[in-house]
Amino acid sequence: MSYIESSLLDGEKVVYRATLHWVVLLAPVLFVVISLFVMALWVYLGLFFLILSLIWALSRFLGRRFTEFAITDRRILIKTGILNRRSLEVILSKVESIAVEQSIWGRMLNFGTIVVKGTGGTRQPFSTIATPFEFRKAVQDQVATIEKQ
Repeated sequence: MSYIESSLLDGEKVVYRATLHWVVLLAPVLFVVISLFVMALWVYLGLFFLILSLIWALSRFLGRRFTEFAITDRRILIKTGILNRRSLEVILSKVESIAVEQSIWGRMLNFGTIVVKGTGGTRQPFSTIATPFEFRKAVQDQVATIEKQ
């Protein structure tokens, strides 16, 4: 059972999910390819870098797999990390703002950093999220729905 499902309250429903963008895997995979080329020239050095880059790629893959972003009809739920876990749960009525920060690459590939700011000044950035503007819009839609009630 995922963190999101285990954290849901009675009657609470997930309305939007997001993941880390595939770009988090780009650098490790590139290093795997480079390591294979280095192996053609220097076997032991290439093998050393291949093992390191495979470990890096695996850690990024697992990090992407186990990172969860969800918006429910009541809260924002975010969990990152495998060994060192970081989680954030913000009640939608306590959300002051959600900022989106994107580099030029982020704009072209549609990923960015979301910064959730709750009442009391807590500022929580989460980087490399896929479709960050859709995430922000889903939060705004739910906040508007709560305010109408």
